[in-house]
Amino acid sequence: MQHKPGFGLLEALLTLAIVLVMASVITTSMIRDSTPDDLKNIFFTINNMMNTARREASTKHCAMRLHIYTNTSPHTITLEQETPNLENPGSSKFVPTSIIGEITSYRIPTTWAITAVYQASTELLVENKKHATCALAPTGILPPLLIHLQATKTKQVATLKAEPFLRNFTLHHQRIAPPKKASGKK
Repeated sequence: MQHKPGFGLLEALLTLAIVLVMASVITTSMIRDSTPDDLKNIFFTINNMMNTARREASTKHCAMRLHIYTNTSPHTITLEQETPNLENPGSSKFVPTSIIGEITSYRIPTTWAITAVYQASTELLVENKKHATCALAPTGILPPLLIHLQATKTKQVATLKAEPFLRNFTLHHQRIAPPKKASGKK
């Protein structure tokens, strides 16, 4: 009895099973939810940008700010420095800055969107038509600030909260309400 070269039924089924297992592993790793990792990256990058802004403000004795743009896709945060406005002597303007070895412009991963920015009880994105600024005085002091984030594919929300005398934002995995405006009634 002669054997014909080629695959038998058992070998073909075994090969098919191996291919299916490999495809399952590859597909699972490709569609893995990167939303939590992206949130951590956003948190650390914004804190690094804030620390750079504080350092530059106190070193250069000028105001610095984080400029948040939500009218772009993806949303962007840019570090800007106050400089003299040569077109209007005696005034100043903010321009994007570049610092060797530091992140001065950051695109938010598309898995997250900035939905609101509050300075005290004022919603800055609404007042300023989809952009907000977070200015640091030359002393490095930051006004109270809340940045609300929403995951684009899930119902996850998060808030980055900055207090005036703390060095960094803190991350909260729930939305924090801004302080209520004081009413004029007594």
